[in-house]
Amino acid sequence: MPRTRGLAHVNLHVSDMDRSVQFYSEVFGLELLSEGTEKIQSKGQPVELHQVLLSTPGRQDLLALTHAPSIPTGGVGLNHIGFNFESDEDVQIAVETALRHGGKIIKEGEREARGIREIFAYVADPDGYSIEMSTQAVILSAKHESNPE
Repeated sequence: MPRTRGLAHVNLHVSDMDRSVQFYSEVFGLELLSEGTEKIQSKGQPVELHQVLLSTPGRQDLLALTHAPSIPTGGVGLNHIGFNFESDEDVQIAVETALRHGGKIIKEGEREARGIREIFAYVADPDGYSIEMSTQAVILSAKHESNPE
């Protein structure tokens, strides 16, 4: 089986680049890595794409935001993307910040397994993409049980 270094990036089509950059920067602390435009062919037509790359400081993750008027936005076929936080308090702060920046709560609650409890929330960004916010403690504890180091 080939080995990877993990998920490289997620690319979301957005309707308003400035609004989306502000949302992901303010809610998740992502920093701008690069910004540019390029012309591509889509269905035989020239399309100009505006793309911004964001990343978590000190990490190797990427969130690409792409805008082109002819490309639809929203979560068609996408269940959700997830962000892993340091603590439940950080999750709560992120939810409150998301609401101030045009996000909407889809659902929130608590989960518990193997004596570990965490809060979680699913929030829609301004374009309707669903984002899970949690510490991933319950999920990661199951991984460590099946793969002890």
